[in-house]
Amino acid sequence: MLAPKLLAPSEDDLLDAVTHYSGTKTGLVTPEIAGWLLSLNTGNRALRETRVEMFVDTIQGSRWMNTGEPVIVSADGVLNDGQHRLHAVVKAGRAVEMDVRFGVPRSAMVATGTGETRKYKDVLFMQQERHATTLAGIIRLFALYKSGRITQTTKGIDTVSAQNTLDTYPFLRTAAMWTSRQPTPTRTIAFGFVLGAILERCPEDVVERFALAVAG
Repeated sequence: MLAPKLLAPSEDDLLDAVTHYSGTKTGLVTPEIAGWLLSLNTGNRALRETRVEMFVDTIQGSRWMNTGEPVIVSADGVLNDGQHRLHAVVKAGRAVEMDVRFGVPRSAMVATGTGETRKYKDVLFMQQERHATTLAGIIRLFALYKSGRITQTTKGIDTVSAQNTLDTYPFLRTAAMWTSRQPTPTRTIAFGFVLGAILERCPEDVVERFALAVAG
């Protein structure tokens, strides 16, 4: 497979696309190119550093995927959408492949990004996983635990990391199943995480007996 070409070989080429092109270009966005695009970021919402850091972690962890969701530059030469991804490329210091949509009216900004963000539990529902909400919560805690960040329980993880965690530790499905059968006081994500951590080290029948004993 051929390596992707640069989105634009120079800032002048990029500005020419902003001025004259209407459509989507796919290419490698380097930190320099991201900086050129961010120079057009003259009318956007306040930057959320936690979202930037999430993308930085994804890029540096080699989990970036071009999902087809474009960075959007209006025909007026103003960035409509994509500032968090672009800031992350600059901060991570690594190039990633992106789609960039040119020629969109600036006025379309008011309707951009207004859909509900797809959460990992939604992905699990789409994959027809049982106990999707519980499983998603357990996966998040387990991923933080395996990366040494278990104290950062308010921190989110990207969907690629979550899916990789489930693929690597499929027994988390069992932890979610047993958690869903617990009475209300112990039917918690934290208890499911504990079951997952024990399942990593102990036979399943031993952990099941423990879960049943806790359930009373």
